[in-house]
Amino acid sequence: FNTKFENRFVEVRHFKADDYPSFLKCMKVNLDHMADYLGEGRFFKGFSDFEFSYLFRGYVANESPYEYFGGFYKDHCIGMIIICPGNTTYGAELIYWVDKEHMGQGVATKMVNEVTEHAFRLGYWNIECHTDASNKGSQKVLEKNSYGFADEYVCEPRGLKDSGRMI
Repeated sequence: FNTKFENRFVEVRHFKADDYPSFLKCMKVNLDHMADYLGEGRFFKGFSDFEFSYLFRGYVANESPYEYFGGFYKDHCIGMIIICPGNTTYGAELIYWVDKEHMGQGVATKMVNEVTEHAFRLGYWNIECHTDASNKGSQKVLEKNSYGFADEYVCEPRGLKDSGRMI
């Protein structure tokens, strides 16, 4: 039998209520990893299971203007991507992260590709992704999905590895 991970079997879809156990396990395993570039990672470290369940109910509800998607491999949550309101009338921003064990295997590239297409179908025509200037992996994901470089700017570091320079 084949035990090799293949990203073609990754499913990108909205969360369902019964995804909670897999979501919770993935979140707890990746809190330190998330804290590297996402301020939420440090914030979530203090969450109880009850607080995670409350947060997850919002992800399942997909209340506008946000849309939440999970990346799943064999029904295991291995990542997440969110469509957020952008800075322009028809703009959206994507925020994503991938399980540390699945980084560099095309998961983020697939999630960004599929959710970007979904955002265009929703009527967004200005879709942005921001990443720390030191996060080379995320930059590769955006390049593979034909995102162009717009600008580099200074901001308050949010994660432990943030340089304070965003692109």
